[in-house]
Amino acid sequence: MFRLSNLKKYTKEGWCYLGCDFDVTEIKNPFQEKTMWVAVEEKNADMLADNVYDPFVLVPVILGMYYKQDVHIDGNISPRLYHNVQHYLMNIFDRFSDHTSPIQFTVNGFDTVTRGGVFGGHRDLLRRRFSGDYLR
Repeated sequence: MFRLSNLKKYTKEGWCYLGCDFDVTEIKNPFQEKTMWVAVEEKNADMLADNVYDPFVLVPVILGMYYKQDVHIDGNISPRLYHNVQHYLMNIFDRFSDHTSPIQFTVNGFDTVTRGGVFGGHRDLLRRRFSGDYLR
């Protein structure tokens, strides 16, 4: 089983990190890394939401499908992402490769990205970077 846990947000040397632990059980760990993280400059720290594991879901699901290991998120993800993983993502990757298989994907619960996140106060920044009114 692949398990994500210990979601944490911290700053270091002018950068803000959002990270979590990536644990492998039931098989010998084929990976060197035991953590996953994303980072933004400290001035943009409010762009990282620390209440959901959404940025970290895709990689363990695809790796789990390849290594035939179930994935558990020891925390919350957004309901829409959970629905899309269960109904679309695994089906697409299962059809894409002969080396992947559907797995059990479980989470502790659900939450929405209400604290921080890309849309948490940065709509104007995104409007300037992308043409059109997609964020209204």
